[in-house]
Amino acid sequence: AMILRRNAVLTPYSVHTLTRNYRFSHEKATRKLNYRPRKLETTIRDTFEWLKSTML
Repeated sequence: AMILRRNAVLTPYSVHTLTRNYRFSHEKATRKLNYRPRKLETTIRDTFEWLKSTML
């Protein structure tokens, strides 16, 4: 953040929150919205590509 003179994307609080082991059921979303979980690798790749295209 200091080098690019931008606000930090991750704060200590957000890192703390994101590293907690929260678990939630997607049963209701699956039932009502036809939600289907994606592979973690696909989600990480898509997130990285999105971040690259919007933040750089």
